[in-house]
Amino acid sequence: MYSAHKIFRYHQKSEGGFVLVVAIMAVMILMAVGFFILTTTTQDVRMSTRLVGERQALSAAEACVHFIAANLSPTSARTFTNVAYDMANNPNARFSSNSVPNLSLSNMPAPGYSLSNETTYGQGFDTVCVGRETGYGSSASIGIGTTGPIGGATLQYPYN
Repeated sequence: MYSAHKIFRYHQKSEGGFVLVVAIMAVMILMAVGFFILTTTTQDVRMSTRLVGERQALSAAEACVHFIAANLSPTSARTFTNVAYDMANNPNARFSSNSVPNLSLSNMPAPGYSLSNETTYGQGFDTVCVGRETGYGSSASIGIGTTGPIGGATLQYPYN
């Protein structure tokens, strides 16, 4: 009976280390799950931040297109550099444009315009509007072609 008691005590001592191994494995599994959750969350925040920056850059590029249309000159290139368009809501959003002459855009018919004999078309330009959001480091560009009538053109409603 003494030998059975000795064997039983031996088994109890050897099982004491097993609990420690199981506890360490459980902690490692929980750390791996926590690291996975942290990585996934961080990537989602980065992606959302990048999308916000890209949308603001695209908005700046669209503002450039509207600015070009409002200040259209059919005889000369309109180039703007680092223009802030909405300082109250987003001071980091700016746009720039670069115009290059394009001879294939000259003498294009303009829908809705009644042209007199004195009317000619101005020089055509390929214009690239680039919007930048410096806070997020994003940029977007839009390419447009511009030209317009010079002289006695009048807009007719409804136009064809």
